[in-house]
Amino acid sequence: MKKTIIALLVLLLAAGGSLGAYYAVKDKKDTESRQEQELVESYSLFSFDAEKINKVDIHCPDGDYTCSYDGEIWTLDGEESTFRVDQEYMQGVVNFTSYLTAVTSYSGDDEKKAEYGLDDPYIITLYSDTESYTVYTGDVSPTGEYCYTMLDGRDSVYAIDAGYEAYLRPTRMLMKSKHLIPYKDSEVIGVKLVSGGSTVYDLTFDTESKVWSLPDEYSMLTFDQTAVDTMVIDMGNTEASYEHMLEEHLEDLSKYGFDDPTAELFVTGADGSVCHLLFSNSKDETGRIMSVLNTEDNQVSMYATSSLSFLNNRPYDFLAHSDRRSYIYTVPEFTLTYNGKEHHITYDNENSKVVFDGTEVLLDTSEKALSYQSMFDCLGIIYLADTDIDADPELKDPLVSADIHVNDGTSYTYDIVDAGNDLCYVFIDGKYTGGLISKKNIVGRDSFNQFYNRFLESTGLSEETTEE
Repeated sequence: MKKTIIALLVLLLAAGGSLGAYYAVKDKKDTESRQEQELVESYSLFSFDAEKINKVDIHCPDGDYTCSYDGEIWTLDGEESTFRVDQEYMQGVVNFTSYLTAVTSYSGDDEKKAEYGLDDPYIITLYSDTESYTVYTGDVSPTGEYCYTMLDGRDSVYAIDAGYEAYLRPTRMLMKSKHLIPYKDSEVIGVKLVSGGSTVYDLTFDTESKVWSLPDEYSMLTFDQTAVDTMVIDMGNTEASYEHMLEEHLEDLSKYGFDDPTAELFVTGADGSVCHLLFSNSKDETGRIMSVLNTEDNQVSMYATSSLSFLNNRPYDFLAHSDRRSYIYTVPEFTLTYNGKEHHITYDNENSKVVFDGTEVLLDTSEKALSYQSMFDCLGIIYLADTDIDADPELKDPLVSADIHVNDGTSYTYDIVDAGNDLCYVFIDGKYTGGLISKKNIVGRDSFNQFYNRFLESTGLSEETTEE
């Protein structure tokens, strides 16, 4: 009995020892976990709502700047408001600072501050309506891994991932907008390109009708609104990288070739202001980067030539290349003059028949129907190949002429005159339109000539026509 009791006492003592050891280990682990958690929390330097920030003060080697946010855009305040603010960059500063987190920390006495470059730091202070947050940033670590920072009320120096250096060590060029033009695409009402002293194209936007147009000389041709909209959107989205933001307030224009620019661009904003840009022949070795000067402050930047495609545009690029003037089913009759012969043609769409010079022809085969359709489309559609608004051609000896009567009571004449170089001038109602078509549309493969002859052959009219 005594042996049993002694054994139980030993087991209880052993159990008690195990429990004690367990709780001791657990307490140690809890303490270490708590310390680790406290350490992690100490590295979380800021945690605030970025959307509440409406002002940022910046002190950097370039000077002192204040940027204010009105809920839509950041603007530079005070006498230093000499440049447009990079919206993405300023928002990046606010967003990154709002969850600023350190990787590690060091002692921050006065001697250490100088060692870390914190004796004359970059200073960023962010303001909401009720709070402010300030971060001081010194040097980048010798290894390039960290930026050294401090906060108000804390003695420690914190190491921040150097990948975010741009947000902690701001410069004037980082804050400055890198967009090619200072307007949103919806704010652009004019675009003019000049090259060699001559205007290449001059586009204007009518704010009432909401349409773009070229000068009146092109009014007889159909404008392509989408082409301009796409160009203006691309233009507004074009940005330079920070590395390609070169000097501002350039005085010697010959330094980059701006004394003899390859082109000039004038972009007019809805507020009446004009952005004037010069484009240099000076490019990088690959030819993929071009120097651009904004004459507002003579800022030199470099942009990818692939994003400057508007420099290659011509009026032709803003016009409908396939301009349908009429449809076959809307034209009950027309007079056609070709190869010295004049034909009077009426078309009955409902009964699918044609009266050609008094001879009735049923379009009862695909060959007849398609050849007539295709012949007519060569007259009803202007396949624009180019423009030459300065030409003054005479309406003489046209290759083909048509007097087209539409079923709404309107009519128009259409004349094609040889312009040489495999091109033809287009006349509407006896007036030169400024447009040219390829001569192949008249006499080449799948041309008017081919469909005209095919129609005559398929309907048996060729012999009758020849006899006439």
